[in-house]
Amino acid sequence: MADLLVTTHLDPEAWGPAKMLLRSAGSLDLSRATDLFGLVALGGDGECPAVAALREQDHSAELLALVVRSDRRGQGVGSRLLDGVADALRSGGCDRLWTTDHGAARHRWLTERGFEPVSHDRLELLL
Repeated sequence: MADLLVTTHLDPEAWGPAKMLLRSAGSLDLSRATDLFGLVALGGDGECPAVAALREQDHSAELLALVVRSDRRGQGVGSRLLDGVADALRSGGCDRLWTTDHGAARHRWLTERGFEPVSHDRLELLL
């Protein structure tokens, strides 16, 4: 398994496998997604252990979902993808990434990575 993983903005032609990984986490409405980012092996061997779906608008983006393959959980893969997404959004002119809270474990994971609660169900990361 490649250790050199980079975040890439997925081309719409590559959304099929990425959507399969996203849907493996449960029923997600991906119709609102404007962008998908994947963590891929440097050199392009086709592995995509993590995917994030976003909806960009104005100078912010909503994190709709971030899913890590079950065999790669607990290895920092999700954090690496989130960092790469934040960097890509920042360089593209976004000033915040936000999401709605869907449970204690997700809330804890996001706040450990810099997200701040701004309402009872919304977390934001200033970029």
